[in-house]
Amino acid sequence: MSNLLVKDQISYSGFFIGLAALTFTIMTEAPSGLSHAAWLTAGVALLMASWWVSEAVPIPATGLVPIVLFPILGIADIKTASAPFAHPINLLFLGGFIIAASMEKWGLHKRIALNLVAIIGTGPKSIVAGFM
Repeated sequence: MSNLLVKDQISYSGFFIGLAALTFTIMTEAPSGLSHAAWLTAGVALLMASWWVSEAVPIPATGLVPIVLFPILGIADIKTASAPFAHPINLLFLGGFIIAASMEKWGLHKRIALNLVAIIGTGPKSIVAGFM
């Protein structure tokens, strides 16, 4: 029970530490040699790092924070902020993960493996050849 309480305290503190870091970068001037947009981006990065480490907000939701905060803070418009999320490679991985999840849910991966073993045999060389 005490471990759960400690985890909750870490989550709450991480949540507010991240907000405090972002607030600090919003309220203060950027250091010399650093643009205002870069200073605000550092604040968003500190917010996200704090939330990731403490797991105050679920990691997938934390990953979407720049899409929301960059346009609000004037760092970038919504199109520029969301462009990295729509990269073709990301969508390729997303499609692969969705197909893998559906194959696992319906047991297709087991059926494919069992049919492969039934066709090629159970010997070690046959199984390696089947996977190749």
